[in-house]
Order: sequence, then structure tokens, then C-alpha cells
Amino acid sequence: MDAELCLKWRLDLLQWDEAEFDGLSSLKIWPNSGICPEIYQHDFRGSARPRRVEFKNTLNLTSDGTIRACESTSIAFSCDSDMGSFPRDEHECSASFIPGMKSNLRLSADLKCNFTEFDSVFPEWRILSMSFNSLGKIKAHPVPLLLTVNIQRDFSLHFLNFIVPIAISVALTVAYCWVNLRLLSKVHLMILSLFINVLTSISYSESLSDSTKVPIALRLSADALVLSAVNVLISIVSSILDDSRAAVLLPMPRMLRKLLESSTTDESILSLRVMRLEEDIETHDGPPRVGIQSDVKEESPEDHIRHLWESALVLLQRCLSITFLGFYVSSNF
Repeated sequence: MDAELCLKWRLDLLQWDEAEFDGLSSLKIWPNSGICPEIYQHDFRGSARPRRVEFKNTLNLTSDGTIRACESTSIAFSCDSDMGSFPRDEHECSASFIPGMKSNLRLSADLKCNFTEFDSVFPEWRILSMSFNSLGKIKAHPVPLLLTVNIQRDFSLHFLNFIVPIAISVALTVAYCWVNLRLLSKVHLMILSLFINVLTSISYSESLSDSTKVPIALRLSADALVLSAVNVLISIVSSILDDSRAAVLLPMPRMLRKLLESSTTDESILSLRVMRLEEDIETHDGPPRVGIQSDVKEESPEDHIRHLWESALVLLQRCLSITFLGFYVSSNF
């Protein structure tokens, strides 16, 4: 029976070489639905309508060009590692099969099928062509069979899907650690950064759920996620310290508390206004009460410890941001 074998695959798993993004070393192709490929037999002597044949596992070919059974769960390919032109590079991958002995579906001697429709969970990868060829005559034993895949990678899509979100997250982290902003604004920045990192990590984790090797994209996204979470925790601690400082200032006059809580007032002007307020209090209400003085004196050591904590937290944030930024730049560039 003269027949042609056509397979519809989905590109699910890609593995990079040791240089990560310097080229593709191997890939695995899984079937489009479930574990098994959809196999269509075209009988040109009979009806033009293809007959669908399904197997429980993946494809295995026999010595006379027939399909025997399914034994493995994926097909592994060896690929070249030439990056080619940037931002789009092409790779040619191939896998050969040593068929078995049994047969139940006969194929033509000049077995060849080109594949043009493919799905990929990696949007930056695209299969240009895929061919299935027999390397010897059908009477030979065994018949070598070769599956060749030409794939293309569009790095600009990877840039938009990974590098841009991580760069935004790093920029938010730098603004949080190095720019003098209100505490509430800093918390909003870190929550936004945490949200971006969570989305990026989930996207890559779902794509690489079956991968035995974690690419650097997912590692960097996870590191950025941890960094954002640490900064959110530091923001919470800073907020607690800020609330405790406000509680200490409660016994003081309202205008004096506002002046002491203000972070934008010049120190000399603040001191002058505090002195004038103290003079006004002494003039109208008499000498200041002993309770207020004792409260202020008792809180001075705690204020010193609080300032040390705040300085240590700021230093920790900046060290973390420098460490992650250096790791990110060295790993990608």
C-alpha cells in the first residue's frame, strides 16, 4: 500500500547549551495532543479522506518502513550551536531512528513529509520546516530514518517577554533603594515589582514544567522575585519603626509633632521653629511639664537604636540591589 506518513507536533521543550543563550544544543518534540502523535495515513489508491491512527505512546518505526508501536515519550534531537544573524538565528536539528522488526502499517520507499504548522509554548521560537526521510532503501535492514527540523529564534520576542519586565523590576528596585521617596510610595513600587516578577516567573515555570535544566531566564526571574519580596518585608519593618516613632511623638504639641515628622524641612529652620514653639509654650503655659521632658529623655536611646535600624535596612536594600544588578548584567551581557 502506497502511503505517506504525516505527523503534527508541538514544540514543548527546548534545552540550551552551557553558554545558555549562545546557541541551541538540543530540543525535544512532544506530540500535539496528550502523549501520542496524531498519525494520518493518506491512501492515494482509495478514498482521499485521511484515516487517523492513534498510538498510546510516541512513534517507533520498523525495519521495512512500518509503524510498530510506541515506546518513548519524546524524541531527542541534536542541533548545531551557530547563533547566526542577530536578532534572528536559525538552527538545524536532526534525529535518526533504528527501527525494530514487527510491522502493521506499510509506508512508501521514498518516505518524506514536510511539516509547516507548529505550536510552541516559547513564542520566540518558530519551526520553519520539518522533514521525515528514509536514508536507505525499504528492503535494507535496518532502514535508517531521519527527522530534520529547521527552527528559528526571534530574540526580540524574548527581549520583550523577559528582559523588559526584569529591567522594569530592577529599575523599580533601584528607585526604592536609592531615591528618597515617601514610605508609602516605596511600598507601592515594591508591590508593583513583585507583581511583575510573579507574572514572569509563572510564565517561564509553566513553559519549563518538564525541563530537566532550568534556564537562566527563570533563575533571574526567581532571584528578582526574592529580592522584591525581601524589599517588601523591609518596607513593613520600616513602617513599623515609623509608627513607633509617631507614637513617641504623641505627647508633644501638634505643631511640634508635624515639624519633627516633616522630612523635607531644612534642619536649621526646623530647629529655629522648635525653639520658638518652646518659648511660646513657656510664655503662655508656664514651665514645661516634667512628664514631657522625662518622656523625651527616656525615648532618646530608643530613637538612636531606631535610627541605627533604619540605616542598616537602607544599607541592606542597597547592597541587595547592587548584588542583583551586577549578577543580572554579568549573566546577560
